[in-house]
Amino acid sequence: MAGTSGLAARVEAWRRRAGAWATPASGPGQTVVTHPVVEMLLGTAWTDISEYVRYAEGVSIRWGRSDESTRLQPAQCDLTLDNRDGRFSPRNPAGAYYGLIGRNTPLRVWTQQGEIRRWRFTGELGDLPPRWDSTGTDVYVPVEAAGITRRLGQQEDLHSPLRRGLSRAAGLVAYWPCEEPSGATQFASGIVGDPAMTFTGSPRLSSASDYPGSESIPQVNGSIWRGQVPMYTETGESQVRALVAIDDDGLTDGVVLLRVRTSGSASIWHVVYTSATNGGLHLSVGDQDGNIIETSGTFTGVNGLLMRMSLAMEQDGADIDYALRVHTAADPPVTGWATGTIAGYTFDTVSSVVVAKDGDAGGTGSPGDVAVGHVSVQDVVTSSTDMLTEILAHEGETAGRRIERLCDEEDVEFIATGDLDATEAMGIQAAGGLLDLLQECVDADLGILYEPRDMLGLGYRTRATLYNQTAALALDYSAGETFNRLEPEEDDKNLANRVTASRKGGSSYTAELVTGSLSVQPPPDGVHPYEQSVTVNVETDAQLADHAGWRMHEGTVDEARWPRITVLLHNARIAADDGLVTQVLTAGLGDRLTVSNLLAQVPEDVSQLVQGLHETLRNPEHEIAFVCRPASPWNVATAGDAEQRADTTGAELAAGVGEAVTTFDVLTPVDTAQKWVTAPPPLNGNWSFEDDLDEWTGDGATLDRVAPPGPVADVPFGGSWVMQITPDGVTEFPNAGSDQYAVLPDAEYRLTGWVRCASARTVSLNINWFDGTNSYLSTSSNDLAVAADTWTWMEQTATAPATAAYINAAPT
Repeated sequence: MAGTSGLAARVEAWRRRAGAWATPASGPGQTVVTHPVVEMLLGTAWTDISEYVRYAEGVSIRWGRSDESTRLQPAQCDLTLDNRDGRFSPRNPAGAYYGLIGRNTPLRVWTQQGEIRRWRFTGELGDLPPRWDSTGTDVYVPVEAAGITRRLGQQEDLHSPLRRGLSRAAGLVAYWPCEEPSGATQFASGIVGDPAMTFTGSPRLSSASDYPGSESIPQVNGSIWRGQVPMYTETGESQVRALVAIDDDGLTDGVVLLRVRTSGSASIWHVVYTSATNGGLHLSVGDQDGNIIETSGTFTGVNGLLMRMSLAMEQDGADIDYALRVHTAADPPVTGWATGTIAGYTFDTVSSVVVAKDGDAGGTGSPGDVAVGHVSVQDVVTSSTDMLTEILAHEGETAGRRIERLCDEEDVEFIATGDLDATEAMGIQAAGGLLDLLQECVDADLGILYEPRDMLGLGYRTRATLYNQTAALALDYSAGETFNRLEPEEDDKNLANRVTASRKGGSSYTAELVTGSLSVQPPPDGVHPYEQSVTVNVETDAQLADHAGWRMHEGTVDEARWPRITVLLHNARIAADDGLVTQVLTAGLGDRLTVSNLLAQVPEDVSQLVQGLHETLRNPEHEIAFVCRPASPWNVATAGDAEQRADTTGAELAAGVGEAVTTFDVLTPVDTAQKWVTAPPPLNGNWSFEDDLDEWTGDGATLDRVAPPGPVADVPFGGSWVMQITPDGVTEFPNAGSDQYAVLPDAEYRLTGWVRCASARTVSLNINWFDGTNSYLSTSSNDLAVAADTWTWMEQTATAPATAAYINAAPT
């Protein structure tokens, strides 16, 4: 038995060492794909370690998603290295690579197709455990490398946007975020190694949460905060800033909100609150003996505002120029300031900052309280609004640009496919894990976040690039170009016919499929409800209908799923076609893959989007299994660039339309004869009255925004509001006049709209023309008799006079 065991060990050792790659000879029209090259970044040089790879055991690569889920998963590469000489043992001082390898050493894999390098994987070593057989003669390392998201997923949560922004601010010498939870006994510095800001009294920690870009900050509540500024080199300028939010009721008159001490002859700087005129702020400056040498003007109306306050000081020869400024947390911000010059005085550096030095801000006897946070000191003066975007938590930023910015802030290399500016508008960015924040962007835009195969970093493919693709990889089943195990699934995985989309901090919208084979109806008319809920961090609630509708659209694809499609590159049928080999090796995440000419029992061709792949390279085999999801939902109608199209209520096709048809006729309702709109977007911005009556003014009439009168079924247009014109009974031609809009002389313009009157009468949809000085020129009028309580479509086309520069609409 002992001899048998020893023989088995020797056979196993021989098997492990038998790793040379057998490269097939090339034939006519065939380009050889070489064995994979495996490299490690040792120091600053990529080093080929392929001779130590045991290819008989295979190189296994997983890229993208392992199933049809939408969440990014770390790429992974598994292989075995021959370690008989100990070079791959990080703790072996005699090893050739000692001191050069260890955790997170970069590793990459590529193959050569003709003259072209085809990247298969780039990542970092996660595990290099030494292993050996029972004889001790076969020593090896089973390597597991992973994409960058494995490491990024283990990092601490990112701080609030404002803290992150201020931590990178120019010339930062002291910073206290003041975002501590209740129970803290001091305010930690936002600069590693710097002293904390201490406090006496009982500030209400984590009580003010109104700044979008900050975690909750404290209210002072009669406490005193003291921060010592580390010594720094004098630059001739300094600034001290903080978030300041004074309650609507204000503070006690004369409260010193902030005391800044500086070296130099001007050494005491007080920001003082005055209770007059809804609260005001001014600056009082003292010399080394405490004598007042300057009192600035006062700006008022600060009660109830979310502000960032800035005190800037600049040495100007023998004088000091100063500026006390505030701006609100709004875009655009409301600003206030007081500036001046102190002649004959100097300052050098800031030595300390004290919040509410007398302990009388808030607390007992104070009308209200004040929240303070993100106290910073810089040795350079910058724009007072330089952190406005961070204060507003990047709200409205597009998903693609947020991914790009976050990667830049975290020093992660990034590439993009598609227009990042055309991605979905995001809501505020909260504190959280990097991958969670990135996933919020993916969930909002529904593109693909991935780890590129040719670099250590992240990539993003926008949703728009997934629409209406030609096939990047086209396989013919009858020609033997796919592995035989093509196994479609006819199940209810991923089925969702009732989808609710909610917005973080906002509303929700539910879309459901009410008719059809996959509707919410019970069988045989449907499949019962399959509910799905998703929360998306988008900018407005108006975006939720599209999110719910799209997810329902994807969740009710009435076709088989093809979760995995496998290709064998060593298959002679594929290897003989260099173009097909190229397609297989370059097919990326989100690309369209098709399989044609299946069995007679499966008459439809397969059309899928690649979500990931599992790749195995084992001498002499090269297998790639593509993880897929249906492509059909991503075949969408688009409006042409030259003309915009909007259909009308009741429009229908004149005849059936086949797949190859690119033009077709549309019938519009006979009773209105309303045509499709082919013009550019309207000149007037407020034509629907959905939000307000901006841009409209009554002349001899009052204007009101009301719900459409009459039965809902009789309303021939979308929308929930209309403008109601009520004549004053005196004016001869009462009307609603729009603002004036610029036009071109001799150009043609069309005015359209729905009209309804309480009584039968003649109405006019007038176009008024004005010259370059806004002086009235003439009117183009169309009179139409309308029936009582009946919605009537009106339109008028007119040519602008030769001297016209402006136009307005005036229904009368």
